[in-house]
Amino acid sequence: GFNMHRLIDSTREGAQLDLLYYYREEICAVFGIPPMKLGWVQTGKLANLEQQLDAPLLGVYQRFLNNLPKQSDSVCDGLKPEVAGKALSKELGSIIDKGLSADVGQRYKNTTSLSRDLELFLRGEVVPSYGTSLLYRWQKFWTKFKVPVLLSAGAVVGIIGVALLALHQARLASDQSAKAQWANQFLLGIFAAADPVKNQQEPITVNELTGLAADKILKDNSDIELKIAALELLGQIQHRLGEIQSSEQLNAEQIKLLEQHKINSEQLASAHIDAGQLKLTQNDFEQSLRHFKTAMSMVPIHQGINVSSVKAAMGVVDSLIRLDKPDEAEVVLTVLDESEADMARLENSPALMTNLYVLKAQLAKAKFDYIQAETNIFLAKSFATSVTDNAMLFPEVLSIGADIYFEQGESLKAVNIDRQLVAYFKEKFGASHPETIDSLSNLAVSLLSSGQISETISVNLEIIETLNAAGITDHQEAASLLNLGIAYDIAGDYDAAIMNLKKAEAMWPELKPRYLYYDALTFVSLARTYLTLKQFDLAATYFDKSLATIETEYGRDNHRYAWFQIKYTSYLIAQGKYSEAEEIIPIAREKIAAFYAEDSKRINLVDLNWAKLLAVKGEQQAASQLAAKVLTHLDLPHVRDRYRAEVELAKEIAGR
Repeated sequence: GFNMHRLIDSTREGAQLDLLYYYREEICAVFGIPPMKLGWVQTGKLANLEQQLDAPLLGVYQRFLNNLPKQSDSVCDGLKPEVAGKALSKELGSIIDKGLSADVGQRYKNTTSLSRDLELFLRGEVVPSYGTSLLYRWQKFWTKFKVPVLLSAGAVVGIIGVALLALHQARLASDQSAKAQWANQFLLGIFAAADPVKNQQEPITVNELTGLAADKILKDNSDIELKIAALELLGQIQHRLGEIQSSEQLNAEQIKLLEQHKINSEQLASAHIDAGQLKLTQNDFEQSLRHFKTAMSMVPIHQGINVSSVKAAMGVVDSLIRLDKPDEAEVVLTVLDESEADMARLENSPALMTNLYVLKAQLAKAKFDYIQAETNIFLAKSFATSVTDNAMLFPEVLSIGADIYFEQGESLKAVNIDRQLVAYFKEKFGASHPETIDSLSNLAVSLLSSGQISETISVNLEIIETLNAAGITDHQEAASLLNLGIAYDIAGDYDAAIMNLKKAEAMWPELKPRYLYYDALTFVSLARTYLTLKQFDLAATYFDKSLATIETEYGRDNHRYAWFQIKYTSYLIAQGKYSEAEEIIPIAREKIAAFYAEDSKRINLVDLNWAKLLAVKGEQQAASQLAAKVLTHLDLPHVRDRYRAEVELAKEIAGR
C-alpha cells in the first residue's frame, strides 16, 4: 500500500526519490534480488517547480543514485543502475507519474485503482497507464504466455506436417485440387482454434490442440489416404503426450480404414504394431500379443528382415514374456537372434539392437539367469548410448536393469536407479505423465523391499495425490493403495493398512482390463493383517477369497496357486491346524520348484514356512537344519534388507 497523501503532498521529484528508496525492497523483489542495506537518503526539493514537473523519471533516478553511499553503484545487490533505470522508466515509472501528476484529474481516483495497476505490473500483464497499443499488448502476452504459445506452436508445426503430407499425397492423386482444399480447410480450422488472441485468457495447450485436430479428422469424410496419414501422426503425438485413450481411438480408426480399403498391408502391420505398444502401456498383454501376432503374420520375419517385421516379432516376444510364457518367447527370440547381422544393417539399427538385448535380458530374468540378464543389459546400454532420436530408450534400459537387481534381492541398487528415473521423467514429462507415475511406482516397490517404509508411504501418497489432481483413476492408483496397505502393515499401523487395502479391493473390479491376480494379492494382504490382529474369522475369509480368485485365473496346478497356498499355511499354523498345513506344503513346494530354481528366493521362503511348521510341532532338529539352509540364501548383504523379518525368523528357528 502506497501512502497516497504522502505522495500527493510531496513535490514530483521528491516523491519519486522517496518512493524509490521507501519501496526499494518491493522493487528489488520484482527482479528477484536482495536489496542493499542503505541508510535514509535525503532527497531535497528542486527550487524550480517547472523543472520538477518536467524532470524525467530516469533523470530523477540518476540523481537518486548520486545520493547513494559512494562504495555502491547499485540499488539492489546484483542490479546495475542502468538495468533498474530502464525498468523503472517503463510501466512502474508510468504508475508513479500517474499517481503524482500535476493535474489532479489525471491522478488515480483512489488506492484501489493504484493497487490494480501495481498488481497488473507485478503479474506481467498490460498496465493501462503505460499503454494500450496492439504491439504493447502482444509483447506482454508473449512474455507471460511464452511456454504455452511455444507448445501450441509445436503442435501446429506437427499438424502442418500432416497437412504437408496430405498435400504431397494429393499431388500424386488425380483429384489434386480437392485434396489440397481438404488440407487447406483442415489447417484453417486448426489455426482458428489456436488463435492466441481469442485464447489470451486461457491459452490453448498442446494436448487440447491435438485433441481438436483428432476430433476434426475423425469427423472428416474426405480422402481416405490423407485421413489415415493424419490419424497415424496425431495418434503418435497423443501417445507421447500421455493421452493413451485418445491415441487408442485414433489408432483403432486407422486400422479400421486400412482394413476396409485394403490400401497397404505393411501400413496395416505398422498400425497393429502401434496398437500392440499401446496395449503394453496399459498392461493388457493378451491384447498386445494379438496385435503383434497379426502384424507378424503380415510381415513375417522369415520372409524378409525389415523394421516392421523386426518390431512385430519383438512385440510378440515382449508380450509372451510378460504373460509368463518364456519357452514360447524363446522360440521367436531365437529367430531374431539368428537375424542379428541383418538387423545391424537396418535403418536405426542401434535402437533395434538395444531392444533385442533388452528382450534377451528380460527372458534371462524370467528364467532366473540373473548373470546373463546383467550381461545383456550391459550390451543394451552400449547400443542405447548411440541412439539420439529416442529420449525414452536409455531410461527404459535402466528400468529393466533396476528390475533385475530387484529380482535378485539387491533392492538398494534398484532404489538408486529408480530415483534417477523419477527425476528424469519428472523433468522431461511432468508429474502426472504415465512414465513418471510408473517410475514412482517402481521406486515405491523398491523402497518397500529395502525396508524404507516411511519413504515408501510418502511415495505412494504422492502417486495417489498426483493422479487425483489430474483426474486419473487407473491401475496405478489401486496398486499404490495396495502398496500403502502393505507398508502400513509392516509399520504396525493396522487401521491404516486395512483402510487402504479396502480401497484397493473396491477399485480393482472397476478397472479395465481386469487383473484378478491383484485382487488375490489384495485379499491375501488383508488376510495377513487380520491374522496379525488375531481376527481369525476375517483372516480365513480373505485367505479363502485369495485362493478362489487365483484358482479362477490360473487353475489349481499353477505355481501361483501353490504360492498362495503357502501363504495360507501361516493361518493354519496360527490356528494349530498342523496336519492341514503339512499336507499342503510338500505338494505346493513341488509345483513352485518346477517353475523356480531350487536355490531361488521363492523356494527358500517356502522352506522357511516348512521350518516354522516343524518347529511348532516340536521337531526342532529338522526345523533348525532347514532354517540354516534358508539363511545361506537370504542372510546375504544384498538380500537381507528385503527379507529382514524372514531372516530374523530363520535365525530364531536355527537357534542363532
